[in-house]
Order: sequence, then C-alpha cells, then structure tokens
Amino acid sequence: MERMKLFIQTTLLVSFLTLFSFSLRVVSYYIKNGDFFTFEGWQILALMLLGVLTAIPTSLLLITKDTEHVRWNLRKAIHLIICCALVMVFGNIFGWYEGTAGAVAMFINFIVVYALVWIGNYFLGKHEENRINEVLKTIKDEE
Repeated sequence: MERMKLFIQTTLLVSFLTLFSFSLRVVSYYIKNGDFFTFEGWQILALMLLGVLTAIPTSLLLITKDTEHVRWNLRKAIHLIICCALVMVFGNIFGWYEGTAGAVAMFINFIVVYALVWIGNYFLGKHEENRINEVLKTIKDEE
C-alpha cells in the first residue's frame, strides 16, 4: 500500500511540476518574442507518462527497510540517474529541447523539479505522520 501511495503521489507531483515548468517556459517565450507557442495534446500525455515512468523507480528503489546509510545513498544516486535519463530521453524524443543549451536548460529544469518532488513527498509524508500520531494519541487518551 505504501508503494502504491508513493507511486501515485510521485506521478502527480512530477506531472504537475513538469507541466508547471513548461508553462513558465511558455510565458518566458511570450515575454521575449511577443508570441505564444502551444503544446499539442499528445505532449501533455507525454508529460503524464513521464510522471508515471519516473514514479516506477521511485516506488521500487526508495521504499525499503534497509537502513544502511551507504545502500540508501546508492539507491538515491541510482534513482537520480534513472529519472534524469528518462527526462532527457523524453525531452529529446518529444522535442522539448534543442541543442546543447536546450539540454542544459532541460537538465536544470529536471534538477528543480526533482528537488521539489522530494520536498513535496517529504511534507506529504510528514502530514500523514502527524495525522497518524494524532489518532494514536486519541486512542491512548481513551484507554
């Protein structure tokens, strides 16, 4: 259940944040050029598919009972590399960037989204943890 919850949470966070970052690119393009560029419907579906594909290694690599520090850091590093590769490959296939400068911008965008997803998952986990602690406290108070 925990894996499924993290999978859905990550899919939604990645999809939303990636779409939001692309929206910022549209606005900055408009400010520079005075004209909008638009996304095709299939590109929005590609963003959602990217969210699903990056959630797979998240739910497989980051839900573990293994508490050894070295293994956890290795899992995080592998996760970062897999997600970065997925984003860069998707970006190349779907024309989200062109050339080296575009790839660098896409990589920076990936790092920002990646960090925001970690922060979002942390706060969502903390919220659930606090909710569980409140329920346990009420149960304890009733005894």
